[in-house]
Amino acid sequence: MQDFDLYIEPTYFIDSQHPAIIEKAKELIEGKESAVDRIKAFFYFVRDSYYYYPYNVSFQPKKLKASSILTRPEKKGYCIEKAVLFAALCRSIGVPNRLIFCNVRNHIATENVEKVLGTDLMVFHGYNEVFVNGKWVKCTVAFNKSLCDKLNVATLEFDENEDQVFQEFDKEGGQFMVYEHEYGTFHDVPHDLWVSETKRLYPHLFKDGGADEFLKMAAKQAVK
Repeated sequence: MQDFDLYIEPTYFIDSQHPAIIEKAKELIEGKESAVDRIKAFFYFVRDSYYYYPYNVSFQPKKLKASSILTRPEKKGYCIEKAVLFAALCRSIGVPNRLIFCNVRNHIATENVEKVLGTDLMVFHGYNEVFVNGKWVKCTVAFNKSLCDKLNVATLEFDENEDQVFQEFDKEGGQFMVYEHEYGTFHDVPHDLWVSETKRLYPHLFKDGGADEFLKMAAKQAVK
């Protein structure tokens, strides 16, 4: 198998062969003939049908499967979940899609979450690259339109001609997001790397109770 083929094949997390994924993809692309229109249908479905919600993170692998994200009753998701679902929909119709992960600062975390983390560094933020018109194009489905309006930042649209990855500035020109480190491209979620990097960069949060307790604490603080 060539490397390029990896980004079409189903994986454990990007289970694009799952009947629910295939059914939803067919529904979304009905009447759409071009690859660009089909990718856009998937992009906007994931971007706006799933509200960006970073306070329900789980390291349990089964919860991060695309089919699980699609079929759960609560339509919320954090960046990695939304990127996984977008990738699965694309791959289900043979459109190559891969994942990229990075660390960023000045993200949309609340003050309480920053207190829990002890930093404004957000670890392992996820987005996508999709192959369209003979080239890879970066895009993110993380931030839904209503959230962007609330935060006073431009909503990112899908553009098959150029990369659209997160907003560096808000509409007033203020700093919104700063990239610190990129881990590269992946055909599936590098789950072990994600967990190890979280532990490495937030070590104080894993002293009592492990990762699950940290995530529960972050969620509890975030909604205060």
